[in-house]
Amino acid sequence: MFGNLETGGITQKYNIIREAAEQYSITGLCKLFSVSRSGYYAYAKRQVQDQNAEDKVLIRQVYKRYDRIYGYRQIQLFLLQDHGVWMNHKKVYRLMQIIGIRSQIRRKHRCNYISSVGRWAGLSKCIEARFPCRTSQSKVGNRCDPVPCRRYLAVSLSD
Repeated sequence: MFGNLETGGITQKYNIIREAAEQYSITGLCKLFSVSRSGYYAYAKRQVQDQNAEDKVLIRQVYKRYDRIYGYRQIQLFLLQDHGVWMNHKKVYRLMQIIGIRSQIRRKHRCNYISSVGRWAGLSKCIEARFPCRTSQSKVGNRCDPVPCRRYLAVSLSD
């Protein structure tokens, strides 16, 4: 059944032990092939398939479906909502790190009050420089009266 026990490498021996483990004891097979039992179990542990492969596929699907925007918290909710799969947020975070996917961080729109006021302050100074106001006109009324025109709003100076 086993053929020549000395041929093949150590991995070949471990594969034969794994196949024959259903019929014979692992301890006896390890003695027969003259390999250590701990070495066989270390090899078997390394050969274990990825237990999270299905979860990784689901996370990738949800991530792509929602345009690669959301992070692990929203993906956890979408997994439950779309697929009916409850997964701990820590597991989703860990698997996203392993896969190498991240959420896109929105650009923050900050309203800097000083710079927005500063622009208008500069504009008013520019207008005052171009259209100087005489003291007699300021007492009479507005120095600039808007006059509608066909294409744009024109400003006329009242004399």
